[in-house]
Amino acid sequence: MASHVRIATDSDLPSIARIEAAADTVFDAIADRTEWGSPPSGQDRCQHPGFLLVAADDEAGPAVGFVHVITHDDVAHLEQLSVLPEHARLGHGTALVHAALDEARARGAKLITLRTFAEIPWNAPF
Repeated sequence: MASHVRIATDSDLPSIARIEAAADTVFDAIADRTEWGSPPSGQDRCQHPGFLLVAADDEAGPAVGFVHVITHDDVAHLEQLSVLPEHARLGHGTALVHAALDEARARGAKLITLRTFAEIPWNAPF
C-alpha cells in the first residue's frame, strides 16, 4: 500500500494527539508510560517553528500517522513520529521520515537530529 504524505492541514490537527496516544500503546510491553503524560495536540505542535506532515492511505484520506519536525536556524529535529497501530508496518513511518528529510532540506536544514529508543527493532534502522 502506498503512503501519501502531505503538510498537515487544519482538518488534520484534531487527530494528531489521538494518533500519538494510540501509537504509544506499542511501548506498553517495554516501558512505563505513566510519566509520559498526554500527547500534545496538533494545534500545540504547530506552535513550534518547523512543520507537521501527515500520512494517509490515499491522497485525500484521513491521517493515519504524522511526523513533527522542529527547526532552529539550519538544524531540524525530528520531534515525534507516530502511526496508528492498525496502519503500522505498511511503510507510513518510512515515508514520513523520508518526506521529513526532504522537507527539512528544502527549508534549508543542514542537519537533522533524532532521539529514539534505538534498541527497539522498528526504530533501529533510523
